[in-house]
Amino acid sequence: MEEDKVRDQVLELNKLLATQLSDSQKVLSAELFKSIIDYGKQTLNGLFLLNGAAAVAVIYNKTQIEKCWIPLLTWCVAGVVMAVACSALSYFAQRCYFISHLNNSRIQTDVFVKKTMELYLTGAIKTEVPKWKESKLGQILTCITVLIAMLSFCCFLYAFFRLLSEFSA
Repeated sequence: MEEDKVRDQVLELNKLLATQLSDSQKVLSAELFKSIIDYGKQTLNGLFLLNGAAAVAVIYNKTQIEKCWIPLLTWCVAGVVMAVACSALSYFAQRCYFISHLNNSRIQTDVFVKKTMELYLTGAIKTEVPKWKESKLGQILTCITVLIAMLSFCCFLYAFFRLLSEFSA
């Protein structure tokens, strides 16, 4: 009888530990999610400002570059549009990662409780810990985002070098 009481207390302590572990993982996940989003926002804001400022410079100097200002402006605007698209894709990619992390944390907590119950009831652990599942959709969206960001920067570079060649001619 006394042994059952001790086992119940150990079980309750393990449940509490699992809950606290899950809560700390959620806080850590949220902070990591925020920091990744901040870095992405800074990069995308840089692309947006770079291409937007170049578009403004082209419009401001359109009388000096009268024969090529429309194609230059088009390239700069394309870069801005791509930067905005990157922002949207980045959000969805990070959301996929976050959901995947929460699901994995939930599974890990459930396995911990199940192992504790097995140990309590049978004295042995038979449950295997499942592998951590990565977000495939998040990885695909991240790759697409990086490619579009590089294209956005290439739009700026193309407009810049074309403008440079126009002024040096």
